[in-house]
Formats: sequence, C-alpha cells, structure tokens
Amino acid sequence: MSAKSFNQLLLTVCSPSWEVEPWLAKIPRKKWPDILPLFWKLAQKVDKGALLKQLSGPQKTQLQKQLASQKPQKRRKRTDSTKLETLFLIETASLRIAEQLGKKSSWLEKRKWCLRWFNSPTFLKLTEGVLFSDECIDRVLGLFERKVQHRLKDVTLPQTYQEEALYLDLDPEDLYTPYRVICHWGKSLKLKPGTQVVDLGSGVGRIPLTLGLLYPKVKFTGIEIMRERHEMAEKAKHGLKLRNVTFLCRNAAKRGLPPADYYYFFNPFVGGTLRQVFRQLKNFSSHRSFKVAVAQIELPWKFIQRLNWLKPVHEFSADKAWEGIGITVFST
Repeated sequence: MSAKSFNQLLLTVCSPSWEVEPWLAKIPRKKWPDILPLFWKLAQKVDKGALLKQLSGPQKTQLQKQLASQKPQKRRKRTDSTKLETLFLIETASLRIAEQLGKKSSWLEKRKWCLRWFNSPTFLKLTEGVLFSDECIDRVLGLFERKVQHRLKDVTLPQTYQEEALYLDLDPEDLYTPYRVICHWGKSLKLKPGTQVVDLGSGVGRIPLTLGLLYPKVKFTGIEIMRERHEMAEKAKHGLKLRNVTFLCRNAAKRGLPPADYYYFFNPFVGGTLRQVFRQLKNFSSHRSFKVAVAQIELPWKFIQRLNWLKPVHEFSADKAWEGIGITVFST
C-alpha cells in the first residue's frame, strides 16, 4: 500500500463521520482477512512519525480539525499530542472493525483466517509492535474480556470467586499470554500427537484455542473458575470445531486436575490455591512424569523455583514487547 493510500486511510478513519459498518460493506469479502493487519501497519507508521510528516499542509489541517472534533483524549501539553490522539482513534477503529468482522463472518471463515494468521511469521511479527492487536483477534473470535469486567464491576461476586485472583482491573493485553507468544512457544515444544496440555487459569481460552487449531492431534484442556470467561471460550471452541479442545469451569485446587504431559501457568492463582494445585502435582509426580511450563512473572515463577522436585529443562525467550517475559519448562 502506497504512502498516499495510507494518508487517505488515516484521514478517513479519523473523520467524525466515519462508521465501521458501511465502510466494511464496501470492501470485498475476500479482502476482510487483510483489514486488521492493514490498520496495525497504519498504527506503526503513525507511531514512528513518518506518516504524519508526509501529510500535506491541507491534510495536516484537516487531521487537526478532525481530532479536535473527536476529542478522544484530554488535550496534552506535549508536542506529540497529535500522534497520541491519532493512535487512539486507530486503535478504537481497529477494535470496532474486529468486532464487526466477528459478527459478520462465519466460523469457517474465522477458522481459515486464524490458521492463516497464526502460521504467518509476517503476521506474528506485525502483532509484536501493536499491543491492541491481541484484543482485535479476541473480538473476531467473540472473546470479550472487557465485557466480562464491565458486567461484574458492580456485581457482588459469588463466594467461589471471592478468594481467587480474577484480575478484573487489567487490560486483556496484560491479563493473557499474547497470541504470537503462544504460537512461537507451541512450536518450540515440538508437541507430538497424543500429547495432553492443560492451561491452568485459561481465561477466555487463548492458549487452548490457538494451539488447538495449530496442532489438531494434540489434546488441550483449559481450566477456568469464572463462568463468564468459560462460556466465551466454549462458544469459540464449538464455532471453530475443535474436537481436541476441552474447557472445564472449576476451581483447580478443589476439583482436581486432569492428567497431562504439560501444565501451563501464567499467573492464575493466589498463594493458597497455588500451593494446593502444586500439592496435587507433586502427588502425580510419584507415579508419572510430566512438565510444568511457567511464565517468568510474579507468584508462580517465584514459587516454582523453590520446589526441589522440579528441575528446569527448557527456556523459551519471548520477544521484548512482552515486557521481557519468558517461559521456563520444568520437568519432574
């Protein structure tokens, strides 16, 4: 896409009169899978400053007027306010487009798109530099973490939730493992047919759904205590027709763990629950071998390093965009 075309797209999406549905209706359906990557490239070009510098004088004036009418953020006393406000509008537009793509596309189309996206190094590299890209993919698949948070914000939570780590105040990009990291990490494991992987605290199901698509002969199970997140994951699983994926809505500490070759932890539990879960795993280790993968963050990472019955056997270094977080695999 030429610089001139990117300029026009930028001015279009920043216009107060821009509406996602009629705009999307004018685009051939076969080009829908390319829309989100196009907007992420637009965000990158604006972020680097090159695109704004290429605007002509009248175009810069037009953009300033449009931003002033939108007022997406309070005006900042900084020279980069134009860039920040423009990026805000591009992010908002991308999320709205992703939601419409999710509503107007069949599950067969979404399955094909995800397989194409997750198998493309270029696509995965692009998402590394655009933090909101993961939430866009979520919305295409109908995984709305923000809706869960909004729905439960002023609601008295069930007793089963109250003593657990629900992270209802975090953005999706802070709460879940990024899609690109899931794809790269899954490839590094060299999973064999019949391998069983359990994601503890699976949330809206990113890991089982993503790896379930990429490795149809491997079995994935997601365990999540929150019914609201579990139901979204279940709906996506059935839509994508993933027979190798199972989602369980339960307290992992109280209902028991299924047998597996790998158990994955991001940062799912408070200390008491984490200790109970690892008591189960230690009991399992007396009669079978397995591996535990843990993101190098917060409680699980610190806790697991003190366990003498687990030893590190593999380390996966994620890209710098994931706040320097890596994943270490321990073996019994």
